[in-house]
Amino acid sequence: MDLQLADRTALIAASSSGIGFACARQFLKEGANVTICSRSKENVNAAVKELRGETGVAEDRILGVCCDITERSDIDGLVDQTVDAFGSLDVHVNNHGGPPAVTFEEATEKQWDDAYRGVITSNRWLAEATLPHLEESKIGSLIIVTSASAREPPTNHAISNVFRLGLYGLAKTISREYAPDVRANVVAPRFIMTDRIEYKVRRRAEHRGVSEEEALQTRIDEVSLHRPGDPSEFGDAVAYLASPRAGYITGEVLSVDGGWSRHAL
Repeated sequence: MDLQLADRTALIAASSSGIGFACARQFLKEGANVTICSRSKENVNAAVKELRGETGVAEDRILGVCCDITERSDIDGLVDQTVDAFGSLDVHVNNHGGPPAVTFEEATEKQWDDAYRGVITSNRWLAEATLPHLEESKIGSLIIVTSASAREPPTNHAISNVFRLGLYGLAKTISREYAPDVRANVVAPRFIMTDRIEYKVRRRAEHRGVSEEEALQTRIDEVSLHRPGDPSEFGDAVAYLASPRAGYITGEVLSVDGGWSRHAL
């Protein structure tokens, strides 16, 4: 299926590794221009090199920017550089790092404050900076990436349970207030095998007093497909939902979780 993304421009936040990187790779494969970013110049340069090697795209099709998405000035510079390089902005994938996996009792004041800035504030700032450009696009699409578990809050994830759910509300709000010019949706991953999941497996092992192998197996047992997801599968879902092929979908939450979710609605 042609996703009709050729020659469009996508900006993907927090994308030098993990699911953000997988999204960038898929947009490049679909023919889009892509901006990726990381707070580490070394990491973003390495990611650009790897993406070019994997996809074979021309150098002028991908832009790597050093950006801390918890700093508003960095975000404004990221968007400006993207538009300067490619002339427009059609898709923004609003990705971010995850809060620490802690219980309510374990969570510190600093962890709460840092997570608010890293999850809520960064997403708001990114949306504020990109929406004027998305409104000008014929296919303006904003994708917010946040956990599938926001619908069914798990134990030992107090901070995530509070803030991730707020991003569902942010996407729904934007989908109503910026329609019909911009579509806004959430893509909600669960158990997509990245460094983040390896960290969460270690935390589960610590909390349950079991080995990491046993902790991993408990996560496998939770999903209907009996395996972790591959980042490329997540990238496929994001690219589809961001594309004109999903042009009548807005204000929705697409779970990419291997059947982990148990809710009917």
